[in-house]
Amino acid sequence: MRALPAHGRWGLHPREFALLWRLMERPGEIVGKTALLRDVWQLRFTPETNSIAVHASRLRTKLALAGINAVVQTAPSGGYFLAPMPSAAMRRGHALDETARARDDRRIITRREQA
Repeated sequence: MRALPAHGRWGLHPREFALLWRLMERPGEIVGKTALLRDVWQLRFTPETNSIAVHASRLRTKLALAGINAVVQTAPSGGYFLAPMPSAAMRRGHALDETARARDDRRIITRREQA
């Protein structure tokens, strides 16, 4: 993850922060547009606007600048969800698994050649 800007803030708009907060309440769970309008925008009706998409896009951009990519995802149903971020340890473990598999594959090939 990249360091924060010199002033120590990401510069999230209050709605972007509220959107992130709402998605973080239940990571991985799809939150529909109606629920976001109710919980983040405090609206009880569905306006003819793309405000949710605009704020989600801006939030994604700001998170990407901080080195946090592909966390806020759009669901096929039209809602949004917070995707799990793989930890550095998981990524290292995966790389080690790939190395071990490649080593085992070489052993199998070597044994076949010796037979």
